[in-house]
Amino acid sequence: MLVWMKRYWPLLLLLTLQFAFILRPGLDIAFSALFYDPVDGFLLRDSIAARLVETTSSLLGPALLPLLAWLLLASLYWRRKGEVLLRRKLWFLFVVVALAPMMAASLLQANSGRAHPQDIQAFAGSQQFTPAFQSGNQCSTHCSFISRAATLGFALIALAWTLAQRHWIVIGLCVGATVGLVQVAAGTHFVSDVVFGFWPVYGACLVAGWLLLGTHRIDMARR
Repeated sequence: MLVWMKRYWPLLLLLTLQFAFILRPGLDIAFSALFYDPVDGFLLRDSIAARLVETTSSLLGPALLPLLAWLLLASLYWRRKGEVLLRRKLWFLFVVVALAPMMAASLLQANSGRAHPQDIQAFAGSQQFTPAFQSGNQCSTHCSFISRAATLGFALIALAWTLAQRHWIVIGLCVGATVGLVQVAAGTHFVSDVVFGFWPVYGACLVAGWLLLGTHRIDMARR
């Protein structure tokens, strides 16, 4: 049992977090309320930090895929045997970015129907709160669930597989969490939008690692 839990702890953690937000949907509102004042609104609303996060994510997201695609095309001219693994790593990064921050985030934001915190009645807005993992009708495009910016930050964990350095897991978690915290404090996303922005990235890394690198684990012996 302990061996199974050690091997599949990410899945157990995901299920635990899902049950927590399903059983206690008010967690989102309670956490956002920590950064909200009835008079001044959200703590970081219209702040430099919030604008920086929004601008960076809106520019970085669309630029990453063309850049990686260009590198993949350039790699077709790499003929030496030692460059084969490098080409696979580029494919790995391309797939992770395409699946998580791009495809998964876009699909969820287009179909969740979840209004942003600053727009719901609990925070002086006009729309109703939609709990995580429930379909809503308060938003049609660019909805709250999940945070694309946080997902882009979490995507840095992909470098742990390509560079065979586990500390990129910590860096990616810290960057994604920091970006997400700024968005929560600005009223643009709920904490669950941030938390569950990590799992599409992690899942994409496991799938792409298994298909392109030959293992879903971080291979410290492979550079």
